[in-house]
Amino acid sequence: MKNVNCSKCNQSLPFNADYFTSDKNRRFGLRRICLNCNTVRRNIGKYKNKYGIILNEDYFKTYSPIEWWKFIYYGTPNGKNLSRLPDEINIKDNMRELVDYVAFNVIGIKDINELSTNLIKDYKLTCIYKHSGSLLEFIKNFYSDKDTAILRKRCMGTAFWKEEEIERVMEAVLMKYPIQDILNSQISLSNIQKEYKLDSLVNKFGDMRKLLIWFLNKKEITTSECDFKVKKGNYWKVKANVDREMKQYIDSLLPSLESPKQQLPALFTCDALRDNGKISLYNCIYRHKHYNSFSEWINGLFPNFNLEEKDFKTFFGADGVTKCDSFQEKEVFDFLYSDLNLKSIQGIGSKRKKIFYNNEHKEWYCPDFFLDNKDFPLLDKPLYIEFYGLYHEEYDDDLVKTYVRKTKRKSHYYQSNPDIHYIGIYPEDLKDKYEGVRNKLTSFFMSKCNLSLPIRR
Repeated sequence: MKNVNCSKCNQSLPFNADYFTSDKNRRFGLRRICLNCNTVRRNIGKYKNKYGIILNEDYFKTYSPIEWWKFIYYGTPNGKNLSRLPDEINIKDNMRELVDYVAFNVIGIKDINELSTNLIKDYKLTCIYKHSGSLLEFIKNFYSDKDTAILRKRCMGTAFWKEEEIERVMEAVLMKYPIQDILNSQISLSNIQKEYKLDSLVNKFGDMRKLLIWFLNKKEITTSECDFKVKKGNYWKVKANVDREMKQYIDSLLPSLESPKQQLPALFTCDALRDNGKISLYNCIYRHKHYNSFSEWINGLFPNFNLEEKDFKTFFGADGVTKCDSFQEKEVFDFLYSDLNLKSIQGIGSKRKKIFYNNEHKEWYCPDFFLDNKDFPLLDKPLYIEFYGLYHEEYDDDLVKTYVRKTKRKSHYYQSNPDIHYIGIYPEDLKDKYEGVRNKLTSFFMSKCNLSLPIRR
């Protein structure tokens, strides 16, 4: 594919979906604006519409770090809560200037040693923890010209310097709170810290996680940051961490996959990763830039898969228009469109225009295919079809179990919705040349429309 200049930044890039923005209505399915420029454009719109913050051509650098902090502390122009600094602003070079301003001009302390973790929290300066594990570490790193002896004495105290005292306290914590609940974020570490008055001990280790990891490893219970369900921001910037996360994720998927080469790409779309609680893996490529593509990343960890970049591209259905997230989804669509002659069937996919919200479980659902009764008048209401490619009841794996439970919630929701018809397709239905799919659709159209398949035109 030839190179094309981005209409915004004029950078010459390969004209494909890895570099340019998708748009079904354009001639080649792409807009002539690169992904980076499109992200900038979306963020400018987001900050204007959501917060009332106007960004000029300097993007996030339109405002100084102090001005951004004022948006967080005092509020945005339209009153919406802004919780953190943009990543482009929250960098080491900006930290001392920002902390100096807040500490001496807003809080009014006379010496940096007077700063405390409570003041950091109250004055919304927790951005410092991106660069240092604790307040003491931050001041040692960013105020090397200052004597931190007073702060060390205040933070460290003397109560828990001995290892046996540390172990005694942590044993009491874990007798009350199951370790798995802590790792799954069902128990708040900050609440434990307050309940057991562990501030001085936490300052010694850097944070509660490091303290917990130290204690568990000492008890020969191997634990690391990756065992926590919710990861810290810096965690995803370390390549070894993201490789471990990817390997664990694929290892959990493999028992349910008959053909990894065919089935894996469908599980690495933005929507699929979000549904499976793994959107951070998507960000590792498109935000943190650890790898250029999922094929490169996965092949490095599983060389035998021999995945190619094209496996992760968008596939077009038999109608030449419908975008499918994987080859397997394309095959399902083609079977419905060509073999059963359902020419009015539409793929929903990344458009996400036909979505539903389950109020009971606070979940968004987006089916795969859609047959509008306006296009197919024999139906009294629209038909939605969803393909559950990972559904396997027999596998004893946490990820698959979670997927199965969500599938059952989805299916129950669709079946209970009086405004739609619904058909669920499962891996079992694809066997024997899609015999299960054929039987389900044939039975549906015969009962609802007295119509046999394939449809004769």
